[in-house]
Amino acid sequence: PLIAMVIAIYRFNETTRNYLQKSTTGGEIYLHRLRKSVVNVISKLLAPYDIVSLAGTDKFVVFKQLNPEQPATKLRQELYNFAERIKVQIEKETGLKVIIGFGNYHPGLEGLRQSFQEGLSAISLSRLRPRKTNIYHINDLAWEEMLAVIPSDVRRLFVIQILGGLKSKKAAGNELITTLEQYFASNFNLSTAAQSLFLHRNTLRLRLQKIKSLTGLDPTSWPDAVVLYTAIICDRLNK
Repeated sequence: PLIAMVIAIYRFNETTRNYLQKSTTGGEIYLHRLRKSVVNVISKLLAPYDIVSLAGTDKFVVFKQLNPEQPATKLRQELYNFAERIKVQIEKETGLKVIIGFGNYHPGLEGLRQSFQEGLSAISLSRLRPRKTNIYHINDLAWEEMLAVIPSDVRRLFVIQILGGLKSKKAAGNELITTLEQYFASNFNLSTAAQSLFLHRNTLRLRLQKIKSLTGLDPTSWPDAVVLYTAIICDRLNK
């Protein structure tokens, strides 16, 4: 049994643009060597029946052998650990940052294709998260995945309803939305959020109060925070 793990080079186009601009031939050679280096790094970490392959210009796929009879939590942790080793080794040997996404095990060839698609989706949906990591399982993004299938016009109306009071303030409103994102990314920790925003804690408190007055929703209250977080994700999906 195999599961697909997709590895994407972070900001690949920016990384290679300068080489391609200088010389088409030299740039293509550089890209070939870069991809080969990444494949070689990954290959060193593979078990005997694992497979690595290119999956587009900036992506690679590892078909990882697994034991589907293992408990799901143990299996996922093993995959996270394996992905972490790949990430660390690629960054160490090539200097490239990567984002890794993987899905669930599904039997058969069609199941392997589905696992690959889930890995791609995990990478794509990861951009919606205020709190960034480098490794994502598709199940970690179940909320974002569900919101992505809602029609865009429905999402747009929801964003207007929830964040309209902030967006009407233009630059000041964008500042408050950024404050919300950092607050959520910090798991509601005032000190951490204030540090990431280069603010005093009291200033952050004032901003959260301002958000409450403009939206009617309290970011420090879990039910209201869920609504605000959902609106932020919907807004990002529509962009």
